[in-house]
Amino acid sequence: MTLRLLILACLTNAVMGLLYVWSLFLLPLEAALGAPRSALSLIPALALVTFTLGMMVHDRLLAALRFRAFSLLAFGFAGAGHLLFAFDGGYAALLTGYGMLFGLGAGLGYGLALALVTRLPTRVRSLGLGLAMAAFAISGVVLSGLFAQPIRETDPTAGFLIIGLAILAAGSGVTAFLPTQPARPMAVQECARPAAKPRRGVRGPTAAPGQPASPDDRNRWTGRSAARCRSARPGVFPEAYQ
Repeated sequence: MTLRLLILACLTNAVMGLLYVWSLFLLPLEAALGAPRSALSLIPALALVTFTLGMMVHDRLLAALRFRAFSLLAFGFAGAGHLLFAFDGGYAALLTGYGMLFGLGAGLGYGLALALVTRLPTRVRSLGLGLAMAAFAISGVVLSGLFAQPIRETDPTAGFLIIGLAILAAGSGVTAFLPTQPARPMAVQECARPAAKPRRGVRGPTAAPGQPASPDDRNRWTGRSAARCRSARPGVFPEAYQ
C-alpha cells in the first residue's frame, strides 16, 4: 500500500507538472493564432490563478467525494482543457480550456497528490513528499528536453490533442489503483488517543479492566468533546487509516 500510494502521488504530480510545458507552445501558438505575445501571456497567468483556486478547494471536495471520484474530476478537467482547444483551435477555447479547466484540474490533482502523501507512514512521509514535489517539477524539464523539437514542428491543436488524451489515459490508470476509502480528518483519529493524565475533575474511562475504552470514554479522558472531533477540518488522512 505504501509503495502504491507513493507511485500514484508521483504520477499524478508528474501529469499536473505539464503546467511548465507552456513555453514550448508559445511560438507555435503565436504563429497559428496570430495573437500578440501579450494576449498569450494572459493564458498561463490565468492557469496559475485557477491552479491556486483548485488547491484552495481540494480539501473540501476530498471530504465530500471518494478518492476515485475526485481523481476523475481532477484528470477530467486537466484533459478536457487540452481537448477543448484541440477541437476548436481558437483563442477563446485556449483561454477557457488551458487557462481555466486545465489550471483548475492541475490544482485539484496537486492536492490529490498531497493527500496521498499524508497517508504514508510517518517514517517515509517526508521522503514521499519530496519525491512527489520533485515529480511535479521534473516532468516539465524532461518533456521539454524530449519533445521541444516535435512540438515546434507540429500544429498546436495536434499537440494539445495528444497531451489531452495522454492526461485522460494517465488519469484512468491512477484512478483504477486508488483506494476506495473516503477522506477522514486526522483530528478525529487524534481525539481517540487517551491522554497520559485525565483533567482535574474528569472521571476516567468506565470500561471494564482489560477492555478497550469506547470513543466517548476516550474523549472524556482527554477532555475533548465529540463536537470538537466532528468539527475537525477534513482532507488530512491519519497514518492508521490505511
